[in-house]
Amino acid sequence: MKTLADQLSELSARTKRTQDLVSAVVQKDREKLILERKALRKKIIKSAATVEDRTDDLSDKVMAPWRTLRSSVDDHFTHLVEDTERRRTRTTAKKVERHALRAEAEASAAVTLAVHVLDRAEYAAVDAAIARSDADAAAQAATTAEAAANRP
Repeated sequence: MKTLADQLSELSARTKRTQDLVSAVVQKDREKLILERKALRKKIIKSAATVEDRTDDLSDKVMAPWRTLRSSVDDHFTHLVEDTERRRTRTTAKKVERHALRAEAEASAAVTLAVHVLDRAEYAAVDAAIARSDADAAAQAATTAEAAANRP
């Protein structure tokens, strides 16, 4: 399993990539967005496998709720992609506009959820770092106490 610091560095790099994607959206660079969408589909498949690999050494008690949540999110987005693909075939201007509005609303909801989950992840990372600090301090105190007890 990667260290918490490594995972946070990876998250930081992903945030930079998201900023680049925002630039393409603002510039309405359709070709770049199409390429990004294709790359993201591949990345989603790969990241699902990576999540499983990274969590194999964690206990089922810890991971079961996270697997359930991830599965639920994956199911929702799979349905969303299927629905989007079906809607993309629409041809009238009115239907295309409705599709665009719905896609924007879905994306907005996904981003809002991502920001919330990121806040929760940051809290969990800080909490884990504090817990590690407490554990290290307790171990140091125990070592010091043991050393003092063994002195003549």
